[in-house]
Amino acid sequence: MADRQNRRIQVFDNDLKLVKIYDNIGAPWAVCITPGPHQYLYTSNSNPDNNDSRQMAVSGEIYK
Repeated sequence: MADRQNRRIQVFDNDLKLVKIYDNIGAPWAVCITPGPHQYLYTSNSNPDNNDSRQMAVSGEIYK
């Protein structure tokens, strides 16, 4: 879930249990998680000072 107001992304499992919180990433407007065994999370940042995109594994490792 992109939580723009609180400047974080929350990841939940199929039972809606919280799995991971990503913070300090600006104000995310949208997220996309790829299917398959090696999942990647993409986010769009609306922070006007740093409008970059990020790619990270659901484990939290940031690639870009």
